[in-house]
Amino acid sequence: MKNQPGFAKKLQQAVEANQSLLCVGLDPDPYKFPHRFASPDAAGLLDWGRRIIDATADLVCCYKPNAAFYEQFG
Repeated sequence: MKNQPGFAKKLQQAVEANQSLLCVGLDPDPYKFPHRFASPDAAGLLDWGRRIIDATADLVCCYKPNAAFYEQFG
């Protein structure tokens, strides 16, 4: 196994790279999504999450998914 940096090291690298301490919570409620994401299924959830991450990747240091919102989709 390669010696990979742990979470704290990766977080510090992201903080420095993006000059940000902002963490984005990924707490999807598909029933409150804009119409284009209105499909309350795993595919709609994945599309929503990818768009959020793509739009914010250079602005934040991390993401915090809330497991409770994802459990219903398996």
